[in-house]
Amino acid sequence: MKTVLILIVTFLIFGSSFSQEMDNRFLSKYSLEEIHSIKENNTELFSLLSYALDNAMYITGFPAEKNLELASIEMPSKGATFLDLGLEILQENQYFKIRGTEKMLVMKSEWVLNHELKTK
Repeated sequence: MKTVLILIVTFLIFGSSFSQEMDNRFLSKYSLEEIHSIKENNTELFSLLSYALDNAMYITGFPAEKNLELASIEMPSKGATFLDLGLEILQENQYFKIRGTEKMLVMKSEWVLNHELKTK
């Protein structure tokens, strides 16, 4: 019984200390174990993902004169991240027409995000 109690307390301490270091927005796609593994085994990816939560996408005017054929997406709610929208960081920028508006959402590429991180 004492061993079980010690294990539970240790797990709670570890879990609360780790969750304080980790942005909870990751949990819309990743489990705590996955994020911990990425953080421990691939610090560059973890840094990229952390930066991308706030910087991976932006909204701009839709250039109607260019007659672009883009996939459409709903207007993201305030504070939504690329993970919330089910988007992935790819090798090239991604562009989406926001339904019911004259705007588009731009999802930055891995290269752009890494470049921003390095020059920050």
